[in-house]
Parts: sequence; structure tokens; C-alpha cells
Amino acid sequence: MKFVEVGLFVLAILFCGALLGMLISRMLPERHLSSETKALISALMAVIGTLSALVLGLLLATANGSFGVRNQEVMQISANMIRLDRPLRRYGPAADQSREILRQYAAMKTRDLFPEGARSRPNVDDPQTIALIEDVEDRLLALKPGNNSQQWLQTQALHLVNEVATARWALVGQSSTGVPRAFLVILGFWLLIVFVNFGLFAPPNALTIAALFVCAVAVSGAFQLVVDMDAPFQGTVRISSTPMHHAFEELSH
Repeated sequence: MKFVEVGLFVLAILFCGALLGMLISRMLPERHLSSETKALISALMAVIGTLSALVLGLLLATANGSFGVRNQEVMQISANMIRLDRPLRRYGPAADQSREILRQYAAMKTRDLFPEGARSRPNVDDPQTIALIEDVEDRLLALKPGNNSQQWLQTQALHLVNEVATARWALVGQSSTGVPRAFLVILGFWLLIVFVNFGLFAPPNALTIAALFVCAVAVSGAFQLVVDMDAPFQGTVRISSTPMHHAFEELSH
């Protein structure tokens, strides 16, 4: 299911659940809609509603934390590439080939994380991209410094290329974790029960139906935020590609 379809699916399920509750209320005998029954069901729905609010808040906090971590890792990769390019420039012509491979790595990494096209999926674990950064490291190790300055620059470059690789692996590891889909399914079921209850005791008029629809839109929007932030390279709420493009431009100078 596409990311934008998750919110629409939840919206349809919850709103239809409310309409189903209205339909059921017309079919039930009056004794099932007494004030005592309404009070008991409302108390039970309050428990489910509280649990739903707590779980939804937990999922939003978890997804937001994951989004922030991955955004920081992308910024770290872009910053380290720029920092790595500086000592390579200062080292001299012997490091020019390493700089060119680093530029290729920046271009490929940007395409991996931020592919063009709505149907394209990001690739955080591209073997070709890994091979490029390892090639840079191998070439740095093969350099023969001619003086203390070049030796220091080589040491700094090796440290920075290791940081680029470390941030890259951290991004891969973070992408393998996320919000369990079982939580979303269970939460959706709880909220469906709540909306059926809303419709069960709601007066059947246009204003009530409109209010139920607006409430369903708000809840489905929260679902959409959880899904988007849990997959920040694909959803409507995405990590900005500006740092990576900026790094590529800096390396192309």
C-alpha cells in the first residue's frame, strides 16, 4: 500500500464505521438504547479511547524520534564529505583521483537516498556506493606522504572517510527498524470500535455526520504522520535532500 493511501484507508474505515453505527442504532430495539446502556458503553469506550490516545501518542513520538535520527545522519554524511574534501584538496595532485571518486560517491549516494520519480524507492544499502567509499579509503592508505604536512592531511582524511562510512552504516541500521505494523493494525481496530460507538448514539443529521468526518480526517492524519515519519525517504513528510545536493556542489568545485 502506498504511503498516501494509508491515511485515506484509515479515513474510509473510521468514517464508514461511524455510519455503520448510525445504521445499527436504527435497527436496534429501544431497550438496547436506554440511558443505562449508553452510560455503560460510553464508560467502556472511554477506556478504549484513552488507550488509543496513549498508543497513538507513543507511535508519533517513536516515529518522530526515528525521523530526527535519520535526518541527522543524512546531514552528518553530507558534512563529512565536505570536510573530507578539504584535506584531499590540500594534499595535492596525488589525491585528485580520491577526490573524483568521492564526488562520484556523493552523486550516487544522493540518487540512492533521494531517487527521482514518485514510484522510485530509496536504496540505503547500495553495494556500488559502498565500493566507492571503500575505494577512497584504499587510495588514501596507498598515498606516500612526502612531508609532515601531507602525513597529517592523510591522517585527517582517513579519519573523515571512516566517519562517512560509520554514518552510512548507522543509516542502514536505523532503516531496518521502525514502528511495528501490528501496533497500527491494533490501534486502527480500537479506533474503529470508538467510531462505531460514536455513530451508535449520534443523532442522524448533517452536522453530526460532518463532525464525525472531520474527526476521522484528524485521526487518519495522525496515522499518516506516523507512516511518513517512519519512512522519511518516501512519504509526503520527507527528509530534505538539500544537504546532500549542497555537498555534491561543494565537491564539484
